[in-house]
Amino acid sequence: MDLLVAGLAITIAGVLTTESVLSGAVILSALKPGALLLGCWVGAIYIQGLYSKAPTRSRLVLGWLVFRCLFAASMVAIILSYWLGVWLAGRLFYVVATAIMISGTMGTRLWLMARSRHFSPVPRVLLVGNEGLRHIEFLMQNLNDFLASCIVGYIDAGHNNENRSSEIPLPQAGHPDELPQIVQQQEVSHIALCDSPSDGTELQKILNTSAVHQVKVTTLAALLMELTEQIPIFEMAGQCDLPLAQGRRTIYGERFQRLVGIAVCLVALPIALPLMGLAAIAIKLTSPGPVLYRQERVGKGGRLFTIMKLRTMKEDAEKDTGAVWASKDDPRVTPVGRILRQTRLDELPQLFNVLRGDMSLIGPRPERPEFVEQFKQIMPMYDLRHSVRPGITGWGQVNSGYDTSVDTVFRRLRYDLYHIRNTSLSLDLRIILRTVSVMLNKWRAR
Repeated sequence: MDLLVAGLAITIAGVLTTESVLSGAVILSALKPGALLLGCWVGAIYIQGLYSKAPTRSRLVLGWLVFRCLFAASMVAIILSYWLGVWLAGRLFYVVATAIMISGTMGTRLWLMARSRHFSPVPRVLLVGNEGLRHIEFLMQNLNDFLASCIVGYIDAGHNNENRSSEIPLPQAGHPDELPQIVQQQEVSHIALCDSPSDGTELQKILNTSAVHQVKVTTLAALLMELTEQIPIFEMAGQCDLPLAQGRRTIYGERFQRLVGIAVCLVALPIALPLMGLAAIAIKLTSPGPVLYRQERVGKGGRLFTIMKLRTMKEDAEKDTGAVWASKDDPRVTPVGRILRQTRLDELPQLFNVLRGDMSLIGPRPERPEFVEQFKQIMPMYDLRHSVRPGITGWGQVNSGYDTSVDTVFRRLRYDLYHIRNTSLSLDLRIILRTVSVMLNKWRAR
């Protein structure tokens, strides 16, 4: 596929950018620089690892990898062409050829990923553990279909296979001494340690097997973080690894995000103000009460601040009930408010919270202090959400929606901690695209 796309890119670029009439001489003059481009492109894709079986589940990540390696390869090809004296007259040739190659390579890969599972392979995971295997039943209940298809079986490193085989809802792969044979026969790509090996000899055996068969060894928590894009907070001892939840220091840090947030708000407000004006008129005409709804929320460092939203419920909705969650068909929500909540337009006034520094564009959803104290008592690491500014949208919000129960809050916490741990420009772009997609889907549903 790549060779075909590269050939078409070079041919089309040569036809479009060569001023001479198409002839055999023109084609021959483009062969050398074209061959150099093709070699650099395919070599770069190979070096980037895009011909390997490693799964790439994110289309945005795949697109970035393709663009980065092909752009760099084109730069190398241009330098080599000039140095070897095979430079083709007309620099536009390289620009057009590179653009066509990048677009074509991205398109074919995305099409193949969508059309065939063969081109989007899943990792094959072998679980190895001792005491940690008793938690596999809990783990299996929380796995989705993708993860369930990844696990090929388990090995009980405690050598109690016969006693435990009936308790574990997974196929038993074999005896610990048969690890090399199992890895080879099952085509295992990952060995996930459910707990720490009982002795150094056992760990060395696993590492030796991984080195010989090129298998990645990791902890179960780290592997699930990679596959599910959330922090796996288990109800099991020893699996809630603190380093997984702690944020990394990167160039794309809090100060940079703050500058981006201010810039985006200044650009977005002229567009958002007319929408907020129309929504305010609709709210006033359909229900008594103020247009804006102010509520105390918990921000970074546990500091309280006042959040602003367009009112979507009846006035004094919690007068008799106190602080409660909104249900799916909550009778307190007004007809206009239902539309605003579904399309997320009720959150537009939070742009002013971003300008004031209370919030960020992207981050964990700010929660009410009444609920925060409750969640901190029943959920490990809940307070880590307050190590960053809360956001208008976030990884947890686009993956779990509104809170309707403790289970949904627990699920959203896993995604929030993943975003804190893996904050990056590419992840934030994915969140923005997912947010726009959610809003458009809600509009179409209306």
